[in-house]
Amino acid sequence: MMDAVQIAQWVLRIALALAFIAMGVSHFVAAPARTMRAMIPPVLRQPWIPSPLLS
Repeated sequence: MMDAVQIAQWVLRIALALAFIAMGVSHFVAAPARTMRAMIPPVLRQPWIPSPLLS
């Protein structure tokens, strides 16, 4: 049987996993990808560096 601390840890792990999955997926959704692409300095926008445009 799980006690309250173990249940809280399990719930927190699930919540964090869902948050990380959502953040990862948002990198490939069009609107957030444009916002993230705008944060990249022009100096780093080189053809040999992977670009969010490719996703």
